[in-house]
Amino acid sequence: MKMKRVIEPELSEFELERLRNIERNKSLLKSLDLIDEVQKPKKPKLQKKANSEPRTSTPKKQTLPKRRSARLSGEVKSEDTIEGLADGLEVKEEEQTKTIVRGTIDAVAEPVGRKSVVLDKTLLFNSMNANAATPEQTEPADLAESEEEQYLVGKLESLTLTHSAKLVKQRITCSLWHPNPQVNILTVADKTGSLAFWDLSASEDRNDDAGENENEDGVEDKVFTFRPHSDSISAMVYHKHDSSTLFTSSYDGAIRNLNVDQGKFYETYFTLDEDDFISSIEATQNGLYFGRKSGRLCHLDVRENKVYYAKASTSKITSVKFNPENPNILVTSGLERRFKLWDIRNVDWKSESSDGDLETDDSAGLLQYFQHDKSCTSAVWSGDGKDVVSTSYDNTVKIFRNIMEMESLRATVSIARNNNTGRWVTPFRAIFSPVLQNHSAVFIANMRRPIDAYSASAGRLICQLYDDDQITAIPSVLAVKMDGQNMMLAGSNASGKSFIWTN
Repeated sequence: MKMKRVIEPELSEFELERLRNIERNKSLLKSLDLIDEVQKPKKPKLQKKANSEPRTSTPKKQTLPKRRSARLSGEVKSEDTIEGLADGLEVKEEEQTKTIVRGTIDAVAEPVGRKSVVLDKTLLFNSMNANAATPEQTEPADLAESEEEQYLVGKLESLTLTHSAKLVKQRITCSLWHPNPQVNILTVADKTGSLAFWDLSASEDRNDDAGENENEDGVEDKVFTFRPHSDSISAMVYHKHDSSTLFTSSYDGAIRNLNVDQGKFYETYFTLDEDDFISSIEATQNGLYFGRKSGRLCHLDVRENKVYYAKASTSKITSVKFNPENPNILVTSGLERRFKLWDIRNVDWKSESSDGDLETDDSAGLLQYFQHDKSCTSAVWSGDGKDVVSTSYDNTVKIFRNIMEMESLRATVSIARNNNTGRWVTPFRAIFSPVLQNHSAVFIANMRRPIDAYSASAGRLICQLYDDDQITAIPSVLAVKMDGQNMMLAGSNASGKSFIWTN
């Protein structure tokens, strides 16, 4: 058997030199007795423990964004969370535990800031009790239709910012003018339960620059602030036949009325149901009508001292307004995306004192309704009771001309605009200007801080009211009145300040 010859490859000169260097190094290390120290030590084998447990992998904790909702991540108990309202309606801010005061509260004025002066409240009450007298209004007669509208446009374009003041400490939620045409008193309320009266009657003749009449805290001389509630005031209304009586509703479950003659806030109504707070209120000769978060429409009959209710909506009612010319016709708006027209004489009312929660016929007394694409924040009548303007989170303001003559509700004018105010701004609510020469305008705030005035008949933008130097927050809460031939428009914002434009 022949053996296969293995031919070793020849080494290059470089490789041969390398081997010779290795041999020389070994000889040198051996002569120095260092040959054993360069040997690599063997690694000792590790012995397993007798009762060792198998290693378990620890799952990594997911890192959440800093502003992620603790409620959604399950780290907050359900009873500690804030309940959001649908379609971007303002969420009630989380606050410290509030002490609810029951019964009668003395009308004690308090300062707005540390350096504010607390005035004698009798100065305010005397103004509110002034004899009502309608001021003489002289307007041009027998104008052509184009001239009639131009007369209104001239009034709006001549509005000038004349007054500004900080009235309350927190975000203003609602405002209205005192109904007595002889006095100019603006009433505002905020989310902490404070109520402020700004009496401009004494200073209206002083054509001062904004800030000239203010003290060090920026408050006018005639500001009176009270705190009748322990939570946000949702709505307020003056008595129809007694302008010295003011009704206020609040998230604390109470409706109170300010009696000017006695200087006290009396408790008119109270509910222990914290989840069904009072969201809107309206006054009539026979009592109060108010909306609830649950969608209930309630009637407090002062003659019988009883409360009746009807199911008017599937969710929160945002506004309740009676027709100024027909006290039997009511318009309501709500989060269910509708505003509705009612004849309250035919509503299926149930007594609140009845045992259990009685079902009511939600179609009884309902005349018509209009469906928005998103929540409807308000529906308001014009001064002559002919038109309705609605505001919605679907980014429209819709005007319904001669609404009681419509067989089915269809907007006469639809204005596209941004109505998504978010959490920190009070929701926009469009209002009508006083009717002048058969024409009126619609006022509504703008997210860029002006107040927009639209023609109610054509829907075109007439003018914008703003002042970049003074107005640094959106004046989302509006109120308007006529003082003789002069128009007075008030805009209030989230910092507790109010601004007045006059002719």
